[in-house]
Amino acid sequence: MDVRSITAVSGKALAAGFAGVTFIRGAPVAPDKIRWLNDREAHTIKIPLTPGTHTFTLHSESGRRWPMVGMNLFFDGAHEAAISVKAPMDTQGPPYPAFTRNNAPRTMGWPVTDIPGADSLRHDTPTGGLWQFVDPAKGVKVTLSSFRFSAAGVDGNLDLVGPHKLTPSGKPDFVGQFTLEVEPYTPKPSDLWVWLQTVAGVTAGGPDMVRTWKKQLDWENATAPFSFTYGGTTSQEVLRRCRRESTHRRLDDNRSAHTLLYTDPQTGLQVRWEGIEYRQLKTVEWTLYSKNTGSSDTPILADIRALDAQLQRPERSADQRSRGREFALHYNRGDTCLPNSYEPLRKLLGPTADVPRTARFRTSTSAQARKE
Repeated sequence: MDVRSITAVSGKALAAGFAGVTFIRGAPVAPDKIRWLNDREAHTIKIPLTPGTHTFTLHSESGRRWPMVGMNLFFDGAHEAAISVKAPMDTQGPPYPAFTRNNAPRTMGWPVTDIPGADSLRHDTPTGGLWQFVDPAKGVKVTLSSFRFSAAGVDGNLDLVGPHKLTPSGKPDFVGQFTLEVEPYTPKPSDLWVWLQTVAGVTAGGPDMVRTWKKQLDWENATAPFSFTYGGTTSQEVLRRCRRESTHRRLDDNRSAHTLLYTDPQTGLQVRWEGIEYRQLKTVEWTLYSKNTGSSDTPILADIRALDAQLQRPERSADQRSRGREFALHYNRGDTCLPNSYEPLRKLLGPTADVPRTARFRTSTSAQARKE
């Protein structure tokens, strides 16, 4: 994992606040022992991170003191901040002012843009979307455990840099410091995705994690993305005792069909899951069927939900949610006998969001299958 950093002050762009920010690893040191982490020409930084505790010091020059200083950290080439921190500028040395996560709607982006703050001091979650996952062997969790930025002269009149230069300027530097705690981390995929890959054989255009997850996870007990009750027993318990068969067919270059057949040895109930995946669209659709293959009436089959799954995304600030960083429900209007019949619609599923009536899919039904 690589980290890139930008410092902004009081919500202003870098050029308006500090004339370049230069980095070294560790605490402030004598000029003859410094190894700058910035590219000497572009002054950009790209710092490989390994598990452990990493402290970095940054030097800059400014014509004035700012009441508040903020910093964004960007990981692995992303243009969305993963960690955002802010703190009052230190003017007297330790104890340093307390730092907090920054959720400002406008902070400095990469290279010089306006982006919302990450509202987080920790980075451990893939950001590629529902179907994208980080290789568990490469996963790490990064936590910012300290941050301060001190006015010129507080750190002993150090003079190591000038405006956009890695040479002294004759003026004391502004000196900052932050610490990152890096530890191994294995992202846990949702049961929905584990079940689709390991049980149903569906990748839907995402990375194939079947072998890895079958070695690392209790995939046999992953919750199926549908549910029902059968004689008062949950589908999870019923499916565990069922005999399971599967078939897979490639329909064309983009589509594959998958069928799972669950048979209850006690009552003869058959539950059939038929799914089609569209790899280029990263989409899967399915239908659930039930049938009585026994010699007598089945127990009551009730609360049938063809889709019953829990999706969870990282905590987001209100501003991030307003910019579309939420799960989105795509559905259609249904038949209104008007030109807008079956119009495609989209709704962000933020906190307390109500699913539109035409898109409600968690309807409950009851039935009893009779043997003819």
